[in-house]
Amino acid sequence: MGVGNGGFSGVVNYWEMDASLSRGYATASTNTGHDGGPGDASFALGHAEKVIDFGYRAVHEMTLKAKLTIAAYYGKAPKFSYWHGCSTGGRQGLMEAQRFPAYYDGIVAGAPVNFLTHLQAQAVWAKQAIQRNPSALVSPDKLAVLHNAVLQACDIRDGVKDGVLENPNALRF
Repeated sequence: MGVGNGGFSGVVNYWEMDASLSRGYATASTNTGHDGGPGDASFALGHAEKVIDFGYRAVHEMTLKAKLTIAAYYGKAPKFSYWHGCSTGGRQGLMEAQRFPAYYDGIVAGAPVNFLTHLQAQAVWAKQAIQRNPSALVSPDKLAVLHNAVLQACDIRDGVKDGVLENPNALRF
């Protein structure tokens, strides 16, 4: 089972690999050719090859190498191959399915970031809006007061006072 990344990748997803191993799968992950946190896209500036690695190549190379390693260790190729990823991992699964459809028998592509250009443009727009009017951003202290007021006024309305609003759209605050 190949497992995907989040954000701009930059790390091997040991947590998801552990989950796959606990279910009996051989597993693999990739940092997509660079080191860095999920919010760090600095690897891409001036490095077209690293952008290609992030875009699709690293996942496919990981898939090929993992299948070769499994075949060498067990003396036969894997019977089935699956992909599991959410967000960037979902995009990675869709990219693998589009470019190399024969390499996975099943793909779970949760919440795929498959329109990355528009998503990044929206992030730039939001950043610019906050920089133009920083006072419009709700501070963490004010957000906590608002959160607690909503829970106080609305939590019991779903029948259970448990700190969770089961259907927030049905509530009026």
